[in-house]
Amino acid sequence: MGKQNNSVEKFELIKATSFHEDVFYEYFHPFRHPAARFNIWGGHGLETFGEDLLIVREYAQEYVWTVVDCDNDQWIIPEFHHINRICYLLTEVPHNGAPVEFRISRSTLTPLGLKRRIATLRKVLNQSGKTP
Repeated sequence: MGKQNNSVEKFELIKATSFHEDVFYEYFHPFRHPAARFNIWGGHGLETFGEDLLIVREYAQEYVWTVVDCDNDQWIIPEFHHINRICYLLTEVPHNGAPVEFRISRSTLTPLGLKRRIATLRKVLNQSGKTP
């Protein structure tokens, strides 16, 4: 008789910390790739097909973000994702796989609110060991 594999893989569930999109733009500095073919997402976005998608696939993944649609909200999340994607963003500052997400909102943060949330983001990045 064959041996049974009784080992159990353990997975650590890491909950992402949510922030307002203003924090994303202020901290990570998205930019328009010079070879981008379309003018989407305020000029920063890359499409989900064609040459834009090739740029995203070949770019260093710690600088790639996906804008996704989820439960009637839109979010910016780190890394390349295929499901529910709207477009991709590239940033000057790497995310390094940090457990963060940014909710797209019609409102903006006050200068003080933005400063406080940036401080919280830095704390989360430091605690996760993902400081750029």
